[in-house]
Amino acid sequence: MKKLDRNCPHCGAVLGTPDANGRIQCEYCDSVFSAPVKLRAPMPVQPTAAGQKNKGIFAVLLIPLIFLMVFGIIGVTVFSIIRKQNDRFDEPWDDVSSLDVWGSQDSSAVESMSQFDIEMYNNIYETYSGTEYGSTVGYLLEDVVTNNKTNPEHLLTVRCGELCTTEEDEITQFKHTLDRFGRYEVSLEYNDVGLVYEIEIQALPEQE
Repeated sequence: MKKLDRNCPHCGAVLGTPDANGRIQCEYCDSVFSAPVKLRAPMPVQPTAAGQKNKGIFAVLLIPLIFLMVFGIIGVTVFSIIRKQNDRFDEPWDDVSSLDVWGSQDSSAVESMSQFDIEMYNNIYETYSGTEYGSTVGYLLEDVVTNNKTNPEHLLTVRCGELCTTEEDEITQFKHTLDRFGRYEVSLEYNDVGLVYEIEIQALPEQE
């Protein structure tokens, strides 16, 4: 231990460092006496109750703040990804809305329309193509009525024998004449653009 420049008053020997209680024992004559205040080690400063309380409040506020920052970063990232995906799918439809592509028979007018858009539209009706029961054909006719209500630029025609119409009332009336358990052949006609524009329905003979 480091020796202090202080002599023992009894034997004159150099004294050592005071102990935790502020006492010094001479290493030569074993005399014990209290060390002067200036030779004692400084007492550690104990934190006050107010300081501990402030640290506790800071810790309580810091944890939610960290969580908010983390969730904020995650939220912004997810929103950015979703926005990019929506923009990617919205772009083709924006091009379509500026053109009369539904009624057009000129393929050059829809060069900006992607094949994906055409396939998405046709897929609604192509799922019914082929031999179907009357109950399923009824669902097809409901889809046609919905299209003709919401998409007047591209009316779908329903053909069955002498019936050839795009009118909602006539299509609905024809639907009620279908035999739910009868079998029907559904075929589709496409225009020059590649969109379905006519649906033909033929009743098939009953199987023996």
